[in-house]
Amino acid sequence: MVTIGSQGKLIAVLVGVLVLAGASIGAIMLLQQSSPGPSIDVIKKDGTRQTITLSQMLSMESVEAYGAYENSYGNPRGNGTYKGVNVSNLIDLAGGMESTDRIVVNASDGYSITFPYEKVYPSPSIHDLQGDMILAYSYNGTTAPEWEQGLRIIFLPEDEYYSNADANATTPSEYFGGAAGPQCVSNVVTIEIVEPVLSITVGDETTSYSMNELLALPSITGEGGYRKTTGTIVGPYNYTGVTIQHLLELSGTLPVEYSIEAVASDLYTTYFNRTEVEGALKAYDAETGDPLGMGDFTVILAYHEGGEPLVHGGPLRIVTLSEDGYLSDGHYWAKDVVNITLLDEIEHWSLELRGVEEWNMTHDIYYSLASCPHHHVELTLGESVYAGVPLWTIIASMDGGDDDHYLFNTTLLSRNYNVTLFSEDGANVTFSATQLAYNSSIIVAGWVNGALLQEPDWPLKLVVPEGVSILGNIVRIEMTGWDD
Repeated sequence: MVTIGSQGKLIAVLVGVLVLAGASIGAIMLLQQSSPGPSIDVIKKDGTRQTITLSQMLSMESVEAYGAYENSYGNPRGNGTYKGVNVSNLIDLAGGMESTDRIVVNASDGYSITFPYEKVYPSPSIHDLQGDMILAYSYNGTTAPEWEQGLRIIFLPEDEYYSNADANATTPSEYFGGAAGPQCVSNVVTIEIVEPVLSITVGDETTSYSMNELLALPSITGEGGYRKTTGTIVGPYNYTGVTIQHLLELSGTLPVEYSIEAVASDLYTTYFNRTEVEGALKAYDAETGDPLGMGDFTVILAYHEGGEPLVHGGPLRIVTLSEDGYLSDGHYWAKDVVNITLLDEIEHWSLELRGVEEWNMTHDIYYSLASCPHHHVELTLGESVYAGVPLWTIIASMDGGDDDHYLFNTTLLSRNYNVTLFSEDGANVTFSATQLAYNSSIIVAGWVNGALLQEPDWPLKLVVPEGVSILGNIVRIEMTGWDD
């Protein structure tokens, strides 16, 4: 016989069991609802991540087509119907990419491959060969994770076969892995948008490097410092980077003689010949700044100072290291370098300056001065664009004023002295001081249409507005009448 009290206890037990069962079912349902399924992270250029889930991809515009690819042995693989979303749409969700950027696709097994902009956003001619570049989430009707190779990069050309020839024709050589198959990455987990920090140009070929790629190259660490034209000593400090010579050698066989042009983000330009790249530079005492003749340096593209990323002059800066503790000239220490181009050997030259002070402005000093944003000027004559420095700025280095900062000596203007420029054959042009004072339309040019001057105008050319005489092959500038 069951009493009322026993019935109450039984009901309480049954209620407890039902509550626990309901809670368990609810937890299971909650876990099922919160499970995101397959996803990828798109890593933006600033390092932040944007997670894109399969459910989000399913809501996006899809691409579905039959396709296959050729592997490294020349055999077709992966035949079937793929469905997914254009990789470009995924990149657009993360803010897009510039034409100089790249993406790095990483798989769950650690495999990684880099694609340039033109693979992600193909032109019509490239698209004709490679088709859409998609991240496939379905294969023959089976969706990831049941499809064990998804999420997968695949190319879907109209002829339904992404061949090795197609991959080769649509992929720049530095990104081509020798076959189409290695580009069809399975189990993708991240797509990183990478901004190059440096490009090396040798002939018609340009190789770009991200900071991570530079960090992966063999590095060198040492002490380096420089002497400013004012005599001020900077450093030495501890720097780490990759030698410029090694960067050039990675781009191919170097000629016996060559020069390089290093360009900063603000277009400041520095030139080195082969012997300078290899470290033969003027040396100065680290304590007194006194000249010591030629020294043996190691010229690097530095990315760390004191073990930390460069704050001043970075992210990449040309630095000269010396095991002997010597300093080099400051104008070699180009800041924020973004491009290095291999050139034919640049012949050394100097411009003779005769004024209140007499000295020879060497080619490296002129090129550094004339490419500095504070002094650089351009003048268009017909279809030619000449670039250089105002004549009055060069006069400021010989007129007894603040030579180091190229400040014009206005106290001499009342004497209305003359300035005469001479070519190597003796031809000359003369200006009065009042004509040239702060007149930035009278320039001494070292470049035309973006290239260094050639004969017969090399090394420097006087360029003034239309209708006024110009003079090439300038080798000397004189001030006369300033001491009357």
